[in-house]
Amino acid sequence: MRLLIFPLLAVFYAKHSIAGTLSIVDVGSQCMIWSNDNHGCTGHSTPFSLPNGEDCSKLGGKTKGESQNLPMVSVEACTTAKGLPAVWILLEKTGRITFFNKQGNISACTMSDGLKVGSMCEAVDPEVLRASTLH
Repeated sequence: MRLLIFPLLAVFYAKHSIAGTLSIVDVGSQCMIWSNDNHGCTGHSTPFSLPNGEDCSKLGGKTKGESQNLPMVSVEACTTAKGLPAVWILLEKTGRITFFNKQGNISACTMSDGLKVGSMCEAVDPEVLRASTLH
């Protein structure tokens, strides 16, 4: 009987640590994050960059005609019934993305192909990521 408990606990833990899929998309010549059922959020973020082909690594878009090249940016996604942001996404130049929602859920992942259109990752609880890098 004890042997059955461990697989059940592993399935329960995995189910609750995986938040959803995040990917980089080009919508109307603007780079955005697409969240697919990440803590209940499905939809795209506000723009974080202007694409150069498929490259979205110049974070921050343009100011006064000049491309910015910030080390990280924060964007909003998914809104409440009152039109307020329900999710905040922190993007780092390294391709690491951290997802926060108003309920206090946090998930993170690193994009499969950096900050390029089509790059994606499976978001998990940051503690799971940290624990996996310690082994």
